[in-house]
Amino acid sequence: MKEDTDARHPEKAYEDEKRMTSSSYTSIFSTHDKQVEGTLDDGSTIFTLFGSFRLDSVSAAVTDNTIIDVTCFFGNVSIELPHDVNVDVKGTPVFGELKNKRSGKNGEMGLATVTVRVLCLFGEVTIR
Repeated sequence: MKEDTDARHPEKAYEDEKRMTSSSYTSIFSTHDKQVEGTLDDGSTIFTLFGSFRLDSVSAAVTDNTIIDVTCFFGNVSIELPHDVNVDVKGTPVFGELKNKRSGKNGEMGLATVTVRVLCLFGEVTIR
């Protein structure tokens, strides 16, 4: 029965598969560091509340159009991405700060693009 449903709605099957491969990180009143080895998951989420989180994915493989969602309340998040990717940062800092410290060219043809979507209240999110 499931095969029939997926055949008629391939976008649903894709969304289910995407959810199974995404990662979720939470830091509440604490500090966490995560080093990604292998592939950076599309659809990853980071949530901090009075905490800090550092995601080190410098050595990770990245597929094109990878999205990372960040929600930061009264904390800080640092995301370190590979140097050979384009980064598109979209965010709304409210009494907070969103820093894109990537150096070099962005928008180069042929490179994978990582989109970081941020909601930051009374905190700081830094992309390196």
